[in-house]
Amino acid sequence: MHPDQATPAQPEQGAQRPQEAVLLANPDGSMATGVPPGLAGEPKMESPQTGYLRLGSALFTVQDFIDIFHRHLGFFQLLVFFLMLIEVLYLGRKFVLREDEILLIHEHYPTLSLVACQRIFFGVLGLECGFLAVTLVLAVVACWSGRPKYFKIFGDVCLGGVAGSFLLAYLRLAKVNLLVVLLRMLAWAYSHFMGRIGRILLLNRQAPAAAPAPTV
Repeated sequence: MHPDQATPAQPEQGAQRPQEAVLLANPDGSMATGVPPGLAGEPKMESPQTGYLRLGSALFTVQDFIDIFHRHLGFFQLLVFFLMLIEVLYLGRKFVLREDEILLIHEHYPTLSLVACQRIFFGVLGLECGFLAVTLVLAVVACWSGRPKYFKIFGDVCLGGVAGSFLLAYLRLAKVNLLVVLLRMLAWAYSHFMGRIGRILLLNRQAPAAAPAPTV
């Protein structure tokens, strides 16, 4: 053999070529299939239900995501139920004590007549009742459909309700109920969490089935 002729490299004795496809986790959470050279036939792909999804730095199966979604959906419905209950009780108490509320408005705006203050009170009360009805409808639609956009809309409306409560308090037209504000903030945070999980499932074409209608 000529001395300048290169000698092909010999594989190491201990090295073994993999004989089956392997799954590789990408940084974005998606999965890729690695096929070794010379592997005959198509690699066996996993079912989407046994694939992996990423939430933060943790990997979960799609079925885990669906189980997490439905488990937290129950907690979300319970939170919405308590929010609606507290708001109904608050508005009911406000209606029962309407005379005191009207006099309080008149104290802050002495130039207005009692009739005008009464109209302002019922106008604000009607606005709060309408907001409560809209919030309830959005919560039912979000829980029934499981769509991320409805959870986001519901959360944004709750956050807007918090801002509206402080605005009415600044105008001396209503009092701030701290419990209602706290529950609205929790509903806003929880709805965005639910929307994030639902969005990941939709992106992987594994959206959860529609949940049963809530009892709130």
